[in-house]
Amino acid sequence: MVRRGFRGEGVEVQEGFNEKKPELAKGANMLRIFSVVAAVMALSFAVVPMSMATPHGRIAATEAGILRIWQDLDMAALMPILHDEALIEAAQMQENMGRRAGNAVWLRTVSRIHSPQRLKRHFMQGAAEALKGRQADRIERALTFYQTDLGRRVLRLETEARRAMLDPDTEARAEKAFWDAANRDHPRIDQIERLIEGADLITPNVAGGLNALMAFSRGFAEGGGFDIPKDEQQMLDEAWAQEEEIRAQTIDWMEAYLFLAYAPLSDDELETYIRFAKSPEGKALSAVLFAGFDALFQQTSWELGLAAAGHMQGDHL
Repeated sequence: MVRRGFRGEGVEVQEGFNEKKPELAKGANMLRIFSVVAAVMALSFAVVPMSMATPHGRIAATEAGILRIWQDLDMAALMPILHDEALIEAAQMQENMGRRAGNAVWLRTVSRIHSPQRLKRHFMQGAAEALKGRQADRIERALTFYQTDLGRRVLRLETEARRAMLDPDTEARAEKAFWDAANRDHPRIDQIERLIEGADLITPNVAGGLNALMAFSRGFAEGGGFDIPKDEQQMLDEAWAQEEEIRAQTIDWMEAYLFLAYAPLSDDELETYIRFAKSPEGKALSAVLFAGFDALFQQTSWELGLAAAGHMQGDHL
């Protein structure tokens, strides 16, 4: 079973891929869209009581909670960013996929797979599943943070930074700014590192990257993309061999992203956010978030692998 929930424990991955082009598996750019999945785009929502007596009532409660995620946090603003990230990575993948994949058909296929409406549906399905059985009181308390001015500001800064880092030059500047600050022992670096550790942002994203990579390879295999098929254990070994690379990429991107996103916050404001993010309430909320993106990226990664196999063979899907 491919794990659900992005919590990082008991990760089991099923598929690796025996690539026609080694760069498909090892390319840093492609892996980034798998391993970095809106890691700190924390969500707030009001939970309808989960103790309703009938199954229909529980379903209605879950649907209402997930709808509040979407509406309260303007999640519609995030989905186009994920769409554009996928297109950027897809354009870079073309170099490793043969001449036929280098035309507009490939990019249209990737654009369709990552349409904001489809991303919304996949995210909400995964988040709804995770929301079932969650402790409503913790989720309810987590909501109060995002009803504050600081909570709303944090969300806006995260979205703006994610959009800005679509530009590779901006991303490079953010990475340089982080390392320049680290070399000066800037106190903000300690805050960023404590946030990453306290909120457990790396391990879930590495696990999510591996899971999405496995979903990609499953689609690639089903599309007949392998030159020489390998058994499951061989593919699994190939995938886990990339864990260190995925982890390093995730850490680098995360540090730069958070440093950029929270630059406008005062030290006191960021301390307040760190305390919330590492609290039981904050972690309960992030578990629902990670589950939503787990479902989203596993589905789109499988479809991307299937499409890549078809295009590499000249069979435009």
